[in-house]
Amino acid sequence: MGLSSEPRDAETARFQGKTGDRERLREALSAALRALPADPGNLLFMEWRDDRTTVAGPDGVRSGSRGWTSGLSVRAGLTDPGYAYVAEPRVEDVAAVAAAAVDGTAPLPRGAASPRHHEPPPSAVADWLVRLAAAAGREAPRGFSVRARLVEFDQRILIVADGADPAGDRRVGRRVHLEVRGAAGNRRSVARLDRVLRGDRLPDTNDLEGWASATVERAATRLDAVAPTAGNMPVVFAPGTGGVLVHELIGHALEADAVLEGRSRLARLSTPFDSSMVVIEDPRRGRTPWRIDDEGTPCRATALLRGGRLLSGIHDRRTARLAGAASTGHGRRAGYRDPVLPRLGCTFMAAGTHRPEEGVTSVEQGLFVRRAEAAVADPATGTATLRVTDADQIHEGRLGRSLTTCLLKVKVEDFVNGVDKIASDLAFDTCIGTCVRDGQPLATSVGAPTFRLGVASVVTPKKP
Repeated sequence: MGLSSEPRDAETARFQGKTGDRERLREALSAALRALPADPGNLLFMEWRDDRTTVAGPDGVRSGSRGWTSGLSVRAGLTDPGYAYVAEPRVEDVAAVAAAAVDGTAPLPRGAASPRHHEPPPSAVADWLVRLAAAAGREAPRGFSVRARLVEFDQRILIVADGADPAGDRRVGRRVHLEVRGAAGNRRSVARLDRVLRGDRLPDTNDLEGWASATVERAATRLDAVAPTAGNMPVVFAPGTGGVLVHELIGHALEADAVLEGRSRLARLSTPFDSSMVVIEDPRRGRTPWRIDDEGTPCRATALLRGGRLLSGIHDRRTARLAGAASTGHGRRAGYRDPVLPRLGCTFMAAGTHRPEEGVTSVEQGLFVRRAEAAVADPATGTATLRVTDADQIHEGRLGRSLTTCLLKVKVEDFVNGVDKIASDLAFDTCIGTCVRDGQPLATSVGAPTFRLGVASVVTPKKP
């Protein structure tokens, strides 16, 4: 990790660190942990880099930024936790931060430091982004605009907890967002595509051309979009898209603190539900996966719903102790200054056995959702609201006209009892967003196959 007894000016040197620094840090963290109370505490060092690159315009103008920061935090216990932290720490800060956590004194003076920024260096994936934008530009009719964005995240942690040896983890994620805006006379439209790049392999030319062509074609189709009909109706979700509802209505409702505090309507419903849905939460499959959480606990796949019954919640160490259970490795924090919470990593509905087209052909009049954004849910009331930005009519079992933006409201009872026609085409991260909980943003993944929901409420925007 990038700790040293002397400050460094070069961001890349700070981020990559040196072997000697890592060993000195491990020794200092282990020594400081032995001075903490017996109530399980931990010491966490975080260091991360966030790169953003945007390509826009017919000439492929590239812009971007790089942010990096590091910090050390100490939690003195679980039942009455004391926190202390410091930004851009040195090895000799470790003992002082641990003492501050035990004594309940204020954070050290550098505790409010903010990330530093500079332009990211050229990279092969950024060059690929230019090619993606150029491919969409070639496909786009006159008057259309194209913008492509790449977000790269690289976080490293080193943690000591419960007297165990220091453990480390690296969380890496890359995602691409392509946006095409259409214009023809007074008509306007927008189409968006999101993809997660996993591993070191970049998509090949066929992928690039296919993504560009599909997004431009969708923007052209949406120039003729009409307003949806308001009211209650069946809804079919395209592969991946319905994972947003799985995350909001089931995942958040089974975060253990919500369940223990009586803030989960789902947990209070009688079971079994009338559903063949299987829901799994597995941080190892996320777009920024983790192997251990921010408390040093190895994570694992956790089945939340199967056979119409709720099986488990997701726990950090504090909620696990209160529930008499074991932590599931979901104790996360957005940054070293934030408290640990049980957080979702990758929540998805398992694949079924139906053919994808069965959902649409089984609906007389309804909605086919291609993209949903800005979802919010209240676990206490069991309601979720999605902003649907791309959808089609379903008329007599066939897809009809493209529809303008609307809101979709879903009750948890209708969701767990009304999902059927679950297809075999499981997909992840077709609608990518950041989950914000208690002011803490965290990159999360969702997934689902095509499925039908028996009833949801479509709300059309009011005319100005």
